[in-house]
Amino acid sequence: MAYEFYFGKVPMPVAPSDLQLKIGSQNKTYTLINGSEINVLKSAKLTDISFNLMLPNVEYPFATYVNGFKPAAMYIEYFESLKSAKEPFQFIVNRKLPNGKVLFDTNMKVSLEDYSIKETVKYGFDLQVSIKLKQFKDFAKKLLDNDEFAEEVVRATVERAALRELINEERVYAETDVT
Repeated sequence: MAYEFYFGKVPMPVAPSDLQLKIGSQNKTYTLINGSEINVLKSAKLTDISFNLMLPNVEYPFATYVNGFKPAAMYIEYFESLKSAKEPFQFIVNRKLPNGKVLFDTNMKVSLEDYSIKETVKYGFDLQVSIKLKQFKDFAKKLLDNDEFAEEVVRATVERAALRELINEERVYAETDVT
């Protein structure tokens, strides 16, 4: 299976051997008076992406060079420019079978959170770079008109009332249990 990794429009010469995407949640768990728990579902957290990337300093037949071989230093400079620009970029992973059939893609706007460079005899002249990306979602301030503001107030009030009702039911249940 062939993987292609792109940072913006720059293809990486060697795809990592593994890729981890972590999708967390912001759910809130509350313990009720009787000791049972409830889970209030919230939106997913931003996706964290991590992998180790080999950056060759010599040309290899298994590596992919779209515009010819580039040394590792060029990619390190590119990573630094992404970091210092303080701007999100597209992160793309194409997954293809050997016959060329596309399995699925990952294509999301991300920020370069961290990267660390490792040099060791084990890798020869090549660099091993640990990369951590975080999903970036565009946002903008939005002025709510009176109807939208009223809807948000009602929604928040209903959520609070439902939670209060659930807590009161548990309180009644707990008092009934005790007597």
